[in-house]
Amino acid sequence: MRVLRQTDDDHLVLELGMNFLTADDMSAILAVKLRKRLGFGMTAKLHITGMHVEGKVLVGVKFLKTWPFLSRLRVCFVEPPYFQMTVKPIFTHGLDVTELPGIAGWLDKLLSIAFEQTLVEPNMLVVDVEKFVSPEQEPWFKVDEKDPVAYAKIEIVEAADMKPSDLNGFADPYIKGHLGGYRFRTKIQKKTLAPKWQEEFRIPIITWDSNNVLVIEVRDKDRFYDDILG
Repeated sequence: MRVLRQTDDDHLVLELGMNFLTADDMSAILAVKLRKRLGFGMTAKLHITGMHVEGKVLVGVKFLKTWPFLSRLRVCFVEPPYFQMTVKPIFTHGLDVTELPGIAGWLDKLLSIAFEQTLVEPNMLVVDVEKFVSPEQEPWFKVDEKDPVAYAKIEIVEAADMKPSDLNGFADPYIKGHLGGYRFRTKIQKKTLAPKWQEEFRIPIITWDSNNVLVIEVRDKDRFYDDILG
């Protein structure tokens, strides 16, 4: 833990190292509905038996001179954290369904939205301690999402002379990338080495202080694992 700074909104800002690992007896039930991935509607209950979260957390504190002495806490991750779950069907404890391609992709997308677009700096969880200890029933927490200061316009046009990655001599390429906590992905172009996407993305930039590095990958869509082409 270290003290970083004092800001106009917080009297104190702390940076904490977080490494949370649940006990062996953890038990939680998650109800999900799978649609497109399996081709039909299917409702299932999953048994969460383990969870691991690791990352750097910022905690902003605003004090009071009287009880409860804390006015507000603001919490966020400095960068997207490492997150891993062990999930099994409710009817059996023998198979970790996060190892299945369909479930793994769904969970990755869910966690990406939950953490990167809501609880990674500058977005944060705000806890109003005064309302929390008040006898009156009032909303005492919220997710504070910052308005963008600008937008980056990314246009993905086409590619040529790509290397084949499938046995048929072609590839099924698509492009995925991210800028900060915002992720984007093009449509898949089937069986081609000269794909034409003609797609445009408008990516919000929340603050100029963040590490606004654009990362782009070209991948080949496969059933179980998508190969990296560049």
